[in-house]
Amino acid sequence: MKGRTALIRSLLFLFLLAGCVEPYYPPPGSGNGGQLVIDGYLNASKKSAVIKLSRAISLSETQPPPPERNASVKITSSSGTEYPLSEAKEGIYQVTNMSLDAGATYKLHVVTESGASYSSEEIGLLQSPSLDSVSWRPTPDGVNFYVTGHDSEKNTRYYRWTFEETFEYNVALFSDYKKVNKLPVFRDPKDWVYSCWATYPSTNVIVASTLRLASDQVSMFPIYFVPKGSRKFSHHYRLIVQQHAITQQEFEFWQLIKKTTETLGGLFDPLPGAVLGNIHNDEDPIEPVLGYFSGGFAQEKTKYVGFLELPGNLRVIDPYDFDCTGRLLYLDQLDKILPTEVFVQQFGTPLMGYVVVDENCADCTKLYGGTNVKPEDWPIF
Repeated sequence: MKGRTALIRSLLFLFLLAGCVEPYYPPPGSGNGGQLVIDGYLNASKKSAVIKLSRAISLSETQPPPPERNASVKITSSSGTEYPLSEAKEGIYQVTNMSLDAGATYKLHVVTESGASYSSEEIGLLQSPSLDSVSWRPTPDGVNFYVTGHDSEKNTRYYRWTFEETFEYNVALFSDYKKVNKLPVFRDPKDWVYSCWATYPSTNVIVASTLRLASDQVSMFPIYFVPKGSRKFSHHYRLIVQQHAITQQEFEFWQLIKKTTETLGGLFDPLPGAVLGNIHNDEDPIEPVLGYFSGGFAQEKTKYVGFLELPGNLRVIDPYDFDCTGRLLYLDQLDKILPTEVFVQQFGTPLMGYVVVDENCADCTKLYGGTNVKPEDWPIF
């Protein structure tokens, strides 16, 4: 009875929220009460699956939702095959090289470290129709990306897109020296941190339906916008888009998520109320579980954009919003370097000391979460 009451309150809160002009933010300690959040997709095209587990938090919290660690996660098929997933990162569980049967159904099973057991409804592997193109168009304020796709058999009707963006960037200053026990050590080329590549997944809900159209076609549907001056376009940029065919049930789930997060924040922000998907607690079906498990044969296309491809009015990069003025540390002051500073270069002849700056100015791995290792499939420009 207690679980049913909590569910009813959560649903009432969500429906009331939809009609409010100003969203209600509960005080610290209130909210979803640590409900499990499960976000998972079985990508039959890549024979892999990724499941993200976290805990919902109060909307008034400023920290990101905590990952659900040390869970036991597996996917089972109707033919009896089991696919255990391993925790690749905190709260991120993966499996690769899956041997899949397109005609089988699949089910997700999660057992948390505390012993709570969750399962999804059985899902089929939907075949995405053709993703005809990924394109971009300049505007006075930035660049819009679009997708075009169709199903000549008119069997899809419900679409979802996800993407991964990667961009190359530099920091303001070249650091000749890395810091080892507060002392400068000359960098080998593999230790250079002037140029990096940052990769981000999509965080917005991107869905569409062609149910009311005569043709099952999506034409120049906007999926992403990069504003003018963004450092993402300072050198080279890549967008890898995946198109998924989804069911009406999943479409309605993501539509509800979209309406909610457009009011309150991003996709991975804590959600108000019970946005219920196709996953339940095995012992307590009344417990609200946030999230959805789906799968299918996704279609994928890649689009590259170089800085010099942009029209002249967009060929500008905003300046950094932090100070990169260096300070001098003499040889007898090297132990005064701050944890957030890096050595840039020497000064004086003979040597008198070193110039140090904030790490964001001279270590690209500290800026945008990038890596100084070029992606293996990054083209030569």
